[in-house]
Amino acid sequence: MKLIKKIWDWAWGIYKAKKEVWDYLIFGALTTVLNFVLLFVFGGIGMATWLANLLANVFCIIFAYVTNHIFVFHSKARGAELWAEFVKFIGCRIGTLVMDEAIVVLGADIIGPRVGLADNAVWLFFVKLVAQILVVVGNYVFSKLFIFKKTEDTVSAEETNQ
Repeated sequence: MKLIKKIWDWAWGIYKAKKEVWDYLIFGALTTVLNFVLLFVFGGIGMATWLANLLANVFCIIFAYVTNHIFVFHSKARGAELWAEFVKFIGCRIGTLVMDEAIVVLGADIIGPRVGLADNAVWLFFVKLVAQILVVVGNYVFSKLFIFKKTEDTVSAEETNQ
């Protein structure tokens, strides 16, 4: 039992030291899983790859905003400030959506058929995985630096509460 407690305390310490990063990775992983599931569901019902990927991204952007706002960055924005935050989030996510869409179309629809991997689910999974890694990194940078950026007032209030 002591060993389990030591391991738990060690793991909890690592989590607490970089809570925001870990929370972002956890919810980013959930968003990524949702993105993959939706891509394959939409593709499975006959949608073109580009459309299936686009729709999956739209659903995931909304999911990501809610989870980032509430659980990751603990935003206190309300009213007009909330709408400004949401618009910045959508704007940045459109940028990474374009990157994701370009990688998926290039990999799955252009390169795939040329190397004999047209309509290959494993190839699509690999292409989407590469795209998602780049998207998650880009989204974190945008979220941290531009969208959920803490003002001096917010940082001072948080330090007072600790």
